[in-house]
Amino acid sequence: MALIVQKYGGKVVSTKEQLQRIAHRLIELYNQGHKLVVVTSAPADLTDQLISTAQDWAKCPSRRELDALLAIGERRSATALAIIINDLAGKDIALSFTGSQAGIITDDNHGSARILEVRGERIQKALEHNKIVIVAGFQGYSPKSDSITTLGRGGSDLTAVALAAALGANRCELYKDVEGIFTADPHQIDDAWLLQVLDYDEALALSRAGMKVIQANAVEMAKDKRVPIAIGSAESGKIGTLISRQEFSYVTVTAITLQTQMKWFRLNEQTLDKVIKLNAFPKQILFLNDSAWILSSMDESAIVREATHTEGEDCEVVTAIGSGLYPGAPATRELLIEIRNLALDYRLIFTAIGLVQCIVPKGYGNRIVKIWHQVCVDNGWLPAKKKQVRAL
Repeated sequence: MALIVQKYGGKVVSTKEQLQRIAHRLIELYNQGHKLVVVTSAPADLTDQLISTAQDWAKCPSRRELDALLAIGERRSATALAIIINDLAGKDIALSFTGSQAGIITDDNHGSARILEVRGERIQKALEHNKIVIVAGFQGYSPKSDSITTLGRGGSDLTAVALAAALGANRCELYKDVEGIFTADPHQIDDAWLLQVLDYDEALALSRAGMKVIQANAVEMAKDKRVPIAIGSAESGKIGTLISRQEFSYVTVTAITLQTQMKWFRLNEQTLDKVIKLNAFPKQILFLNDSAWILSSMDESAIVREATHTEGEDCEVVTAIGSGLYPGAPATRELLIEIRNLALDYRLIFTAIGLVQCIVPKGYGNRIVKIWHQVCVDNGWLPAKKKQVRAL
């Protein structure tokens, strides 16, 4: 039978009923003889609540102590799932592990630590004793600082991929509140459709551009370790998107992403140096007219504000990704024309090989996504709606 690594996202581990549904599915797989390692995220919104609480306690909390606090959320989910499995099974077949107990060894970069190695001996021993292993995602342990670390937003995806690679798993499955990756966010675009097969590079580009279904670092590690990733719905158990190495296929536009809750800062050389020295790496740095313009997420912006005493401007970022997008390409020109027709007071339009990106004031992003998606539909630029998913 197979060794399966599964991960369950925060929005699907928030209630007792959701955890019971997952537990029943895991017990069924267990009874079929499969070896199971399950990674959990924190319940929905708990991480944000913990961050808010810490910021009430201190204006700029220690990043080491913040990591120790944030790790609580994933531990809660892991222990809750183990308790429920054991209750439903009528015997202790599940064991929960923290990141450090699972052997997730990282550097000491608190808030966005990098996994250095996975020491999976304790997990292997538990599997040999016929246990379902439940691992708290998003966290690890730094021997250098002798402390808990966290792996950044979406870090539980990275935990699952790292464990799948280290343990030689047959399958790595990430279960979310959506069925997979779509041509645009299906919560925003009603006629967006599922992308059933993606190459690692396509998934990586989308993740870096703000597609929230899977963490970019997780895709990067999966590509490096050659771990295929299946993404599916936690509610139905159905797999929607397979990310693996694929033969190159020319697609004008793969998908369109929207990043909300972003900040746009204008800094001088001195304030930029302060940000860099704090090890706060923003998503983008642009140099225009003797000023540095920084695009950052809300998580990063708190550090930028503290370092520079500037508030920044709320903004949103719309990005189209595809092999048919490059400066001067017909599709690129058409998307830029649509922006011009809206007569928006946009902050920046950026084109490069493989993408078109527009930074706009808060509240305009969803409108642009809808327009761009419809333009792509009308021109037949998006991937075909139906493709055969290759088996893992």
